[in-house]
Order: sequence, then structure tokens, then C-alpha cells
Amino acid sequence: MFDGHITGQLASYLDGELPLTEKQRVERHLAACEVCRIGRDRVRSGMSMMNELPLVEAPDTIWDAIEAADYERRRRPDLIRHWLPGLAAFAIVAVAGVTYWINGERRQGNWEVVGIRGSTAIDSKLVRGVAKVKAGEWIETGSSSNAKVRIGEIGIVEMGPGTRLRVAAVHPLEHRLTLARGEIHAKISAPPKLFFVDTASATAEDLGCEYSLKTDEDGSGLLQVTLGWVSFQWRGLESLVPAGASCRTRPRTGPGVPYFDDAPEELIHSLEILDTANTRRHPSRRAHPRHAHLVASSFANAIIRSGANL
Repeated sequence: MFDGHITGQLASYLDGELPLTEKQRVERHLAACEVCRIGRDRVRSGMSMMNELPLVEAPDTIWDAIEAADYERRRRPDLIRHWLPGLAAFAIVAVAGVTYWINGERRQGNWEVVGIRGSTAIDSKLVRGVAKVKAGEWIETGSSSNAKVRIGEIGIVEMGPGTRLRVAAVHPLEHRLTLARGEIHAKISAPPKLFFVDTASATAEDLGCEYSLKTDEDGSGLLQVTLGWVSFQWRGLESLVPAGASCRTRPRTGPGVPYFDDAPEELIHSLEILDTANTRRHPSRRAHPRHAHLVASSFANAIIRSGANL
């Protein structure tokens, strides 16, 4: 078995270049290691990107540039030998980057809805199989229905029964949903600050994470983070919620103080009292994993994950 991760062998594995015995060892490792499975998916995505690069014919003017470069090489061989490989590599990366950006913009518009169970509708039209969805459209599940929404190339949002969800923005730099009611579970694999979910009383900003969010139409809701971090915001207030923690949000007051899910009931109850009485007075709310304090104004030093009681 492997002593550590196998990221250095993923490209050879995906290209089918590994011997049978080593391939089998890699597959056993991937079955047990989530980190390497994520790495495999990213390497596969990068290889797919390169396969999508179009073949283009070089313009006639390039030969003039080649002849000029050859002349300069003969005139100043040391300088050209030093810089030409770097310039060529830069040109290749630049072309690949522009091509990927263009293709990426096209892919970002391909948001899809899949009805899993029961009835799902897009703007009151029933979804049969897989359906495209675009900015401005509403997705709604029935009282006993579930659905999945593919968020371009960055992740999946699962919708629970009785959920009403609007696609607010479809853009490479902004993937935004509006959750009017119900519950969603988001799994996002993208740089931070690209995926947002608005409710009546808060906005969940993805910082590279997986989380569940439920809300009533009035804005009463609960955020539960299972991986990474979420920034929970409302009118200048912000609660940073780490994995293993939750945060309530309320109409007209926004997110409260986050708490770890294994915190004592007394602590959670005290935080709810604090949120109800003092939310508007305390603009700074933070949660930090492990040995940090949950901060709530002057109560900061009294609320500790290890089981402090107010």
C-alpha cells in the first residue's frame, strides 16, 4: 500500500500508462482516500480541457516572425537561447488560457436540473429527465419530491421536498441562487467567493465547502456546514461558519452566533438568547475551529467550545 497520497501518479493512471499491479494499487488507494479522489477529478478535468483546445492554422505572418527570431538567434545566440523557450511556453499557456476561458464561459451557461423523485418544475413546466435552466427561472419541487441542480462546472445543489429556488445569476465570477423556502444541500468545488445563496434574511457565500441551508419564506433559517467554511452575511453583519458548526438566521436580524454541533445544549440555548436580545448591537460575529472562542461581543471569553456555560 502507499505511505502517502498518490497525486504524482494520477496522470499516468488516467492515461492508462501504469502496469496492471500498480494500477490496482492506485485504485485501492482511491477507494479509501477522498483527497486523492478529488485530485483525480481535477487532473481529469485538466486533461479534458487540453483535449478541447481547437487546432488552428498558423497565420502566414508567423513565418516572418520565425525568420526574424532566427536572425536574432544567430546574432545573439546566448540571449535567444535563454529567453526563447520561456516566451514559447508563455505563448502556449496564453492561448490555452484564452481558449479555456471562452469554453468555460460557454459551459457556465449549462446549468441543468434533474428530477430525482416526484415532480419538479421550472417556471411551472414539469421537468422530464434532464432540463436546462437559466438566469431568472424558478425551480420548484413538490411536497414529496427531490431534485438536483448542476451549477455549471463547479458543483451540485440538491433540493429537498417543497423547495422553491431561483437562478439569480449565471456568470463565471458569480453563481447565485435565491432560496425562497425549503432546504438545499450544496457541494461546491471552486475557488472561494464564486457561489452564493440568498435568503430573506442572509446570504451564504461559499469559501470552498459543502453545506445545508433551509429557510422559511419569512427568513427563519439554519445553515449547517459539513466541509470547509461559509460566510453568512446580512447588511454588514458576518458570521464565519466552519465545518462541524451551524448558524441560525432570523427575520430582520440576520445570522446569529455560530456554534459547533457538539456544543452543550446550555451553550446553544444561551447563544439563542444572546442573538434574540443583542443581534443589532454586535456587528462582529466569528466562529473558529478547534481551540478558538466563539465571539459574541463582551461574551467572547466566556463562550468556549470545550463546554463553557453562560
